[in-house]
Amino acid sequence: MKLASTPSRIAVGLAELPTTVAHRHPAQRQLQSTVGRTLACRVARQLEGQRDTDYRVIGGGHSRPQLETSTASGSSSQIAISHCRRFACAAARQGDAGLGIDVQAVEPRNVYRLAGYMGWRELLGADIKDEKLAANRFFHLWTLWEAAVKCDGALLMSAVTPAFTALLPGLRPGVEASWSDGGYWAYSKRLGDGYWMSIISATPSGKSPTLEWLPSISYAGEIKSA
Repeated sequence: MKLASTPSRIAVGLAELPTTVAHRHPAQRQLQSTVGRTLACRVARQLEGQRDTDYRVIGGGHSRPQLETSTASGSSSQIAISHCRRFACAAARQGDAGLGIDVQAVEPRNVYRLAGYMGWRELLGADIKDEKLAANRFFHLWTLWEAAVKCDGALLMSAVTPAFTALLPGLRPGVEASWSDGGYWAYSKRLGDGYWMSIISATPSGKSPTLEWLPSISYAGEIKSA
């Protein structure tokens, strides 16, 4: 008798950050990066149950981040990290399957031009006139695309990736949802009124993963502007 495989687990951590200086200020960017890496270590520790193990994130930037541990066995987890203005987030899952996460602020931009450049005008809504609605849909799409890029390990300038293409049939821009298609799973969530967060994972077993949320963190530290 063939035993049914159990769904994989994805541990997710989220932190809210202060914004006492401009969001592109080096001090703010450094804080976002540090908190994102700290979250990645926390979610991996939660997933692997190694409470006494020290974790450290290496790589990142234009390469996929990886974990180093204080044990000889190392880590069996894939991690993904993202941050934008008020939020930093990280996800971890065990095994070699791809994983991506992204968070973005919904902000005033010429989303019609950007959607045209990305080939998303039909996804955005060809006849949409409400600029606020258009921006909400666009930045939801953007988080899914960036999460797909990370999941597939694709080049950032690739407007189409296997994960994004596979998940398009079930996509409803601007709507919170969780769905699977074509060997991938996606989850999208609003963070308050002004942010979207999306997670994408490959699903080699064909089963949707289960999410395990760590308690959210509200970072109360000060950002030095010097």
